[in-house]
Amino acid sequence: GAVCECRTAMSHHSDEQALLTVASDSFWEPGNYKRTTRRIDDGHRLCGELQALVQERADIEKTYAKSLRGWAKKWNDLIEKGPEYGTMEAAWKGGMVEAERLSDLHLSVRDRLVNDVMAQIKNWQKDTYHKVSTTKIYQ
Repeated sequence: GAVCECRTAMSHHSDEQALLTVASDSFWEPGNYKRTTRRIDDGHRLCGELQALVQERADIEKTYAKSLRGWAKKWNDLIEKGPEYGTMEAAWKGGMVEAERLSDLHLSVRDRLVNDVMAQIKNWQKDTYHKVSTTKIYQ
């Protein structure tokens, strides 16, 4: 909605002056088209930044999954060669199975971020913002 900024002078016509000095953020007010076209350009840029944010998170998920899987493999190998047996060996291996499953989960999160979220942002950006910058039209 419109934001009103009322300035009143110390006179008997203060109500009339307040009505005359109302400032509006409406597109239809003189000079506000530049603000609107800037918001469109900013929106396009922010979509790109949101894509970068999601990509960085996907990279973090992938790195964590890889580290977790490497950790599980290292300890699985040590358990296999170590002196543990029976229920104690099973307990240790259970921890490694859980780590491998967690690794798979983080890879799944990474895949969904890249294949679903990124794709939706790109499609929305393409559908919402066209290649011709609106600020170039009005300059």
